[in-house]
Amino acid sequence: MVCTYSGFANLQDILEAVQKYLMHPDCSRFKYIVHDLSNVTLFDFKEVEFEGLVTYAMKHYQDADYVPRCAVTRNDTVRRSLTLYAELTGREWIFVSTLSDARNWAGTV
Repeated sequence: MVCTYSGFANLQDILEAVQKYLMHPDCSRFKYIVHDLSNVTLFDFKEVEFEGLVTYAMKHYQDADYVPRCAVTRNDTVRRSLTLYAELTGREWIFVSTLSDARNWAGTV
């Protein structure tokens, strides 16, 4: 599964993608999720959005939610935000610079 973002993005966009994944009837069959943020020109977040993302992830943790997550980005703010998210939720993120790198990573999962 690939979630693609472009232009302005924020944590709310990632939260919505996570919600869609967790509600998807086949989420237990997904091998990986790639969040392609390579075309994002601006990324920011408010503290309340970050709290919402972590709260949602903690409340809606499912046994099927073991799927590895990969973020395609060169943006340090995105990396720091998702690294903190990973530390708080225990859901690791892999970071790569290009969608091609993400596809190579997905082939190893």
